[in-house]
Amino acid sequence: MRALALALALAGPAFGQTAADEAQKARSAELKAHYDTALELYSKGDYSRAIMEWREVLRKAPDQTTAEKMIEMAREAIDRRDRALQDA
Repeated sequence: MRALALALALAGPAFGQTAADEAQKARSAELKAHYDTALELYSKGDYSRAIMEWREVLRKAPDQTTAEKMIEMAREAIDRRDRALQDA
């Protein structure tokens, strides 16, 4: 019984680290999925939906400055498109 308790105590931090690592991997994969979807939408000219995806990235990872910059680029693209439609 004492050996089992010792084994669990020794395994605890390693298990906790593995769980933390897995959680970080899952978070990274989720952020990447949103970012990849946003890039695909942006490349197709669907700027509004791309912005929604990048906002989700920022909601989950506020320090993602690239997502902020991409939102600004998408807004500029919307403005250019709208001006072009008005001029036509």
